[in-house]
Amino acid sequence: MEPNPAAKAALLETVANQIKGEDSPEVRAEYERLLREEFTESEARELIVFVLGCHLVKTLKTKLPFDYAEYVSDLKRLPDCDIEPDVSA
Repeated sequence: MEPNPAAKAALLETVANQIKGEDSPEVRAEYERLLREEFTESEARELIVFVLGCHLVKTLKTKLPFDYAEYVSDLKRLPDCDIEPDVSA
């Protein structure tokens, strides 16, 4: 499946807002950890975007509320997060 540039841009913007905002200190902390582990800013954001995207797809498919705690838990496992993107129809 081809990536959707508009969706990716929206996810990147969301992650940027989480990193600089006050509502998601856990996301900022994981971003800073990735930087300390010598990932570039772009690489760290891409890793977080991947996890966020997987969680959003799960939310849409299951119609359950977004699980922020599970999202943060997966971020803490980066870069070795083993979640699989579920893009099946």
